[in-house]
Amino acid sequence: MGVTAVTQEFISSVSASKLFKGLAVDSHNLLPQLAPDSLQSYDIVEGDGGAGTIKHLKFTVTVYSNNNNEVKVEASGEGSVAKFTSHYHAKDGADIDELVKSGEKKTGGFFKLVEAHLLANPSVYA
Repeated sequence: MGVTAVTQEFISSVSASKLFKGLAVDSHNLLPQLAPDSLQSYDIVEGDGGAGTIKHLKFTVTVYSNNNNEVKVEASGEGSVAKFTSHYHAKDGADIDELVKSGEKKTGGFFKLVEAHLLANPSVYA
């Protein structure tokens, strides 16, 4: 089973606090609204929902034996920069390069969904 770590960075005009809430703190509520068929269940493993909280999200389709993600959002100018670090643990016999490409695409899609929602709904997390 192979493990590969990848960091992706996204620049946004959304404030760091709003973006962090959408991407990390409230992701278990927001994701089912924005992509209803993607999330099967979630549990908070450790923490109170704030920074440092560890969540276990179970997606409806998975090609990984395990996928750990860390999300950091920092203020930058009028907006923010979001950094996702993903550790992909491939199932036996899986092509890790294809899994990473798929994971990067899904991470980018998730970011764009959340960012678009926050831009279209400025009162969310105000």
